[in-house]
Amino acid sequence: MAFPGSRFLTEIVFLHRPSGSLILGDLCMNLGPDRPLLSRAYVRLDGVAGRFAMPRTIRLTVRNRDGARQAVQRMLEWDFDRVVTGHGDVVETGGHQAFHDALGWLLRGS
Repeated sequence: MAFPGSRFLTEIVFLHRPSGSLILGDLCMNLGPDRPLLSRAYVRLDGVAGRFAMPRTIRLTVRNRDGARQAVQRMLEWDFDRVVTGHGDVVETGGHQAFHDALGWLLRGS
């Protein structure tokens, strides 16, 4: 499914039903303190240091909030507990809640 809304990114999101995994590319990151210095500095500036979150660089480019909100609502209807990202560590458990927390700002409309 496509996550529309960003001026510079149309993310394609996948659900792998057999493993209960949501698969993301750039929509969220999960980089911990074990990364090289330059990576740690970048993720700190991008607002995702040490946590699963949507990067500020993506969040600030979301222009079609209605389309993005609808996509997040559909994804939250999916049955997953694990999240695999293109950048960072896999969220092995609690991924559904982590995803909700990371993109909940769209659901609140702020």
